[in-house]
Amino acid sequence: MAGLAAISMMAGAQSGVSVGDMVETNVNGLGVTGEVIRSNGALADLNLGQNNVSKFLSVEYMRVVQKAGAGGKSSFAVGDVVQVQSTPSVVLSGRIMKTNGAYCEIDSSGSGFTGWRKCAELRSASAARGATAPAGRGTAAARGATAAPASAAKPPKPGLTSCAGKFEGRYAASSGLGNFTIVFRAGKATLKGPLVDDEETECWMGGGKIYLHKPGESEDLPIDINDDGTLDTPFGELKKKSS
Repeated sequence: MAGLAAISMMAGAQSGVSVGDMVETNVNGLGVTGEVIRSNGALADLNLGQNNVSKFLSVEYMRVVQKAGAGGKSSFAVGDVVQVQSTPSVVLSGRIMKTNGAYCEIDSSGSGFTGWRKCAELRSASAARGATAPAGRGTAAARGATAAPASAAKPPKPGLTSCAGKFEGRYAASSGLGNFTIVFRAGKATLKGPLVDDEETECWMGGGKIYLHKPGESEDLPIDINDDGTLDTPFGELKKKSS
């Protein structure tokens, strides 16, 4: 987290929190949103989403963003399928696990996102389908427009091969904390996290390492591949969570 943002969070920290409050804090150096499920003076336990409970966190560094019982009632219900706007060009699908006022707990683990988001930032998947163009010439034209094969990517250095077919799926912190993930799909890798802007890169591998490469940038992000298949990244060890 940037220094000014950290100072702002500390300045806004509350003297205490209550069960049911929604708060923002840091876990393993990453900013997260969570629901207070246990409060005991200076410490509290948080539900960070998808049954990920972080215990004994210092209340001093928490900022209450919604008090228990506040925030009104969400228009979504448990089990509803929704879409989350991850980036201007990427939309993820997930299912509502719980609502707390203005906040919704979403399970979108297959797409690489789990946790809490403001319900107002979500949209119903069924409504989104209804807004798409009906089958016909327009749809066929759209299919034709996307049918053209992309030009073959060039490895950033000799000897590297694409990760496609070798690394596929969602990798997340082995401890389950931080909500930082890398999703590998067809030779691409998408980094996702509270303090990391969702970013898609090319994925290359060779010499026991993965190289995340963004065309036009001179520096690649090297990641060590451990013998057990886990990945050593600057954000800690990542383990495969889903295909």
